[in-house]
Order: sequence, then structure tokens, then C-alpha cells
Amino acid sequence: MKKKILVRGPVLSQSGYGEQSRFALRALRSREDLFDIFILPIAWGKTGWIWEESEFREWMDEKITLTQVLIQRKQLQIDISLQVTIPNEFEKIAPINIGYTAGIETHKCSPQWLPKCNDMDKEWVVSNNAKPLLEKQLLKQQINKQERLFLIRLRHLLMLFGRIQSVMNLKRSKALSLSTTLTFLLFLRSLLAKTLTIW
Repeated sequence: MKKKILVRGPVLSQSGYGEQSRFALRALRSREDLFDIFILPIAWGKTGWIWEESEFREWMDEKITLTQVLIQRKQLQIDISLQVTIPNEFEKIAPINIGYTAGIETHKCSPQWLPKCNDMDKEWVVSNNAKPLLEKQLLKQQINKQERLFLIRLRHLLMLFGRIQSVMNLKRSKALSLSTTLTFLLFLRSLLAKTLTIW
């Protein structure tokens, strides 16, 4: 059964991202035995549109028209989205979402890109420089998120310990046994150990 794929990108633009979009379309078109292709063009700044008339341009126009008709009728149900744009424009619009970006050619990417990349099931980049950089920053973001979660859990445990300790002090004044105190501290230690292994 063919998968329905929506290509969302500046497919008609005379730009680098436009050429990248058309490259993806040509690759998908070579496998129309596997994919039903739909096209949702987006603008790309103030760039002009491709002007030459060709069989490929006619094919794209037909796919764009079909896509628009199905969207207006609310009948377009896709399996995969391939979004050719910068990461801050990625959106979850299908069960499987692939972000296809030129990425970055510096040492650091925009922080706004990271949550959008995390929303994608896969990110594709076009250079060997962009791939490890994006992977490193996404991993760093995940580690930071896990550290914040751990610190929140630790703070809650310490608050809980403080409350229980004040209750124990109250009970201790009523002759609380040392074994009960040790049992509680061992319980708290095991709870803390479980929290540490969660992340």
C-alpha cells in the first residue's frame, strides 16, 4: 500500500531551499510506486518563482492543485510529512514528520530550533558540518532537561524529608525508637536511589 507523503517547502522558489525541495520531489517521484505525493508550497522570503515551463513544473502544479482541493474539502490524510525549511518552521502535521533543513554552517544553532527538531521524528541535513552540531545540541538539551527534572525531584524529596523530620522530632519527644528512625532513613535512601535511576 502506498504511503501518502506531503512535501511542505518552497518548491516554486528560486532559492537554495527551493532547489532542495525540488531535489526531494524528484527523488520521491522516482518511487511513485511507493508514495502518493502531495505538495504544499510555502513562500521563501522575497525570492522569485521558477519560470520555465517543463514537464516537471506541470507535474508539480497538478500535485499542488490536488493538495489544495483535498485540504479545502478536509479530505487530505497523510502518513508522512517532509518539511523542507528552517527548523523553527517545523510543525507536527502527520503521524511521521521529517524535517529536512540546510541546517547551520556555524558552531551553534538557534535555541528556538531545538524544541522544533525534537517535535520531528527525523531530521535530515545537507552537510557534514550541520549533522554532528545539531545532534550535539539536541543531546545537550536533553541532558539539561533531565538535570532540571532530577533537581526538581531532589528538591521535593528534601522538602518531604524536612516535613517528615519535623514530624519525627515531634514523635521523638514521645519516645520514638531509634530503630523506627533508621528504618525511615533507609526508606528515604532507597526512594532517592530510585529517583536517580529514573532519568
